Amino acid sequence: MAACLYQCAAVLFGRPRFHARAAKHALLAMSSQRPDGVYPELGGYDVAYQIYGSSFAQRFLMLCEDAAMVDLAEGSLRRALEWYVARMDPRSGIVSTLGSSRVSMEMGHGGHGKRVSYPRAVEVFTIAALMEGGEGFEAAALASMAAAKAKGQAA
Repeated sequence: MAACLYQCAAVLFGRPRFHARAAKHALLAMSSQRPDGVYPELGGYDVAYQIYGSSFAQRFLMLCEDAAMVDLAEGSLRRALEWYVARMDPRSGIVSTLGSSRVSMEMGHGGHGKRVSYPRAVEVFTIAALMEGGEGFEAAALASMAAAKAKGQAA
């Protein structure tokens, strides 16, 4: 998230020094990513944060002009999304939260247990499909849409 915010500030406000800060935070996030694609959370993983983090990574990528950083970030994002898809039922789009460090364990801002945002997953996988020229993540976007409908979340 910090990398995304610094990158936005660099572009929107013409502050080149923020590009360096954005890169620093992006590299920090990517260096913490596990080989299986997980961005760790509380010593484990959290499926909801995985999709939110992927959303911020996409926004960072949309504004990043450093080709080497783009290559690193795209690889990191792909691993993160593949990890998420591996936990998704291909028909229903429902993601397993078994072992998640926060989903269903903590209270969200609305007073309910934290949960997966399927509309956010639809957004992330749609953007991922577009970024890749329509290859790879269309099925995940459609499955996430089915999950959003099944869970009563607007998509």
